[in-house]
Amino acid sequence: MTGPISAFTTPVTTNSLLGSLAGTSTSSSQNPMFSDMLLEQLGQVNALDQSAHAAVEKSLSGGDITQVEVFTEMKKADLALRMMIQMHNKIFDAYSEIKQMQM
Repeated sequence: MTGPISAFTTPVTTNSLLGSLAGTSTSSSQNPMFSDMLLEQLGQVNALDQSAHAAVEKSLSGGDITQVEVFTEMKKADLALRMMIQMHNKIFDAYSEIKQMQM
């Protein structure tokens, strides 16, 4: 092991921690940042929600879509949103636990 304590000597700034939120991450494609993965998942949830809304509109306007397909789209969007809410809750719980740690 090569001195795990030495890893903490580099100063950490908020820009280095949150830089990837603005799309300015310098990480390689092999090691994506957590925030990048989270934003990608949020985009997928949004896309599923928009797909469900489009299916409902198509059904109501008399389009060529069955009620089963509409229901399936709505359930996929609902499940994705519920999963994202659970992720939010777990992240918030972890943050609260870290915040309560004493140094």
